[in-house]
Amino acid sequence: TSWLRGARPFTWLLNFLPQRWPTISRGFMAIGRVEGEIITFFREHPLSFMVAFTLSLLSWVAMAAEYWLMAYFIGLRMTPWQAVTLLTAVRLAFLMPFPGAVGTLEAAQVWALEAMGLPAALGISLSLLIRGRDLSLALIGLWWSGVGSLKDTKPLTQPFDS
Repeated sequence: TSWLRGARPFTWLLNFLPQRWPTISRGFMAIGRVEGEIITFFREHPLSFMVAFTLSLLSWVAMAAEYWLMAYFIGLRMTPWQAVTLLTAVRLAFLMPFPGAVGTLEAAQVWALEAMGLPAALGISLSLLIRGRDLSLALIGLWWSGVGSLKDTKPLTQPFDS
């Protein structure tokens, strides 16, 4: 609720850091401006914020349900909290600076499942399901894009000039 009153927690924290370095100071000022914009948005558009928050929450619920369903299909029975924990490990893996989280997704799955006392092979299996789903969606998108671009093409009526 402090953000409703206009509190600026990041700006307050940044005031404790040394301001000797101009590059860092410019970054701090940018953070302060962004924080001000966020506060303005919350004040002027509370309904938009609530809609965005609700949609974000629903997308997380859908992702957790999808993840739980994939785990169920491979014989892994887990609680909703375990599903959310494992899904969080997956999402964090995608934040690592590797294209497509190659390797980090698999490592995160194995690590998280082993931390819960479950076999590492289930982590690899879940990773393969995730990769298969992503590849399927990508191929559908490429196909759809190709079909759409074929509709827009006109036959070549003149030969190319060389």
